[in-house]
Amino acid sequence: MPIMRGSIQAFLAVITCLSALSRTEAKDKSQTTILRDDQYVCVVGKKGGELRFTLNCRRHSDLPTGVSFDVIEPDSEVLGRGMAPLARKENFSYTLRKDGMHVIALRCRGNTYDIQTGQTPAAHLASKARPLHICGGCRRLHFFVPKSVQEFSIYVHAGTPKEGARVTIHDADGKIVHQEEGDYDKATEIKVQVPSGANDRTWSVMFEDPVDEKSVLDDLLVHLSLNVKPFLVEQEGWATLFVKE
Repeated sequence: MPIMRGSIQAFLAVITCLSALSRTEAKDKSQTTILRDDQYVCVVGKKGGELRFTLNCRRHSDLPTGVSFDVIEPDSEVLGRGMAPLARKENFSYTLRKDGMHVIALRCRGNTYDIQTGQTPAAHLASKARPLHICGGCRRLHFFVPKSVQEFSIYVHAGTPKEGARVTIHDADGKIVHQEEGDYDKATEIKVQVPSGANDRTWSVMFEDPVDEKSVLDDLLVHLSLNVKPFLVEQEGWATLFVKE
């Protein structure tokens, strides 16, 4: 039975749409850092400045819970607290009463969320005690490598079967210095040598879907070694702001 020209054109149009959708989904995954469970976002500000941020909670479980938070001042006093319900963006604004680093302590059960701080410098905490927990998408994250450091490590753990990551580490000039992928069912240390002259600068890391289609990027725990400040920022120029803190 011959295939009509119109049918071929329609088929090609569908393929084109699906390809465009696939590219959009891939792009979206790298444009938003999606978080899960309790997380800590650090912000640097001055007394009298405005802290504005947006929370967007997504369904990722059968639980109806949104994301709640406390804004904690440098002296551990609580500046404010609030909650963003499931499946709705909420904007929040606070006038800072003190100089220095503030912490947005985020709490969520089962579902995922993201936080956008606009022009306010912010960093995801990624320490051994408080690892960064990303879930399904992540922007390129920047971190500062001190002058004294000749080797550092990034630790990753994707404890759920059929989940994993492709990890790409760039030096300050954008050169790939290490790239690997795995299922990371067990906590894994990725050691990175720092070439001469490449320290005292801002590096970056990307967490993406593995090329191996047997696993996908979903739940992934990340933290930095002790000789690197445990702050991962989404804008390169912010990294040095957290070195002083």
